[in-house]
Amino acid sequence: MCKYLIIVNVMGHRDFRFYLKKIRERKGLTIRALAKYSDVSNSYISQIERGIRFPSADILKKLAGPLGLTDEFIMREAGYITKSPKPKAIKPGSKEEIKLLVRESFGRYPLSEEAFEEVAEYIGFKLEEHKIQEAKKADK
Repeated sequence: MCKYLIIVNVMGHRDFRFYLKKIRERKGLTIRALAKYSDVSNSYISQIERGIRFPSADILKKLAGPLGLTDEFIMREAGYITKSPKPKAIKPGSKEEIKLLVRESFGRYPLSEEAFEEVAEYIGFKLEEHKIQEAKKADK
């Protein structure tokens, strides 16, 4: 059962199909690769991109991760969610920024939440280590 309220499909079949193809290609994914990572058949993805089918909210959620998108973002792009959340400022070097960068970098790979958290934590640790080394160099 999808937790999102379906309001209106604002974008429509034609616009979303181009959007999906553009994002997939930007991520360097073939239809088959996206199908493999998302557990959505390649024929279904092809039909979406050709405008024959329009994905349900559940299918969009499956496609979001491998495309490096959040569920909310892809649902909004498809027109299922009409209200845009207010963007919040992210402090450079913060845990939120690191998580965002990891999500963008590893979006095409099927990482579990646990693996995602470990990668983000490791990068945060290395970033802090680098800052300490830079501070020591500046003191010399």
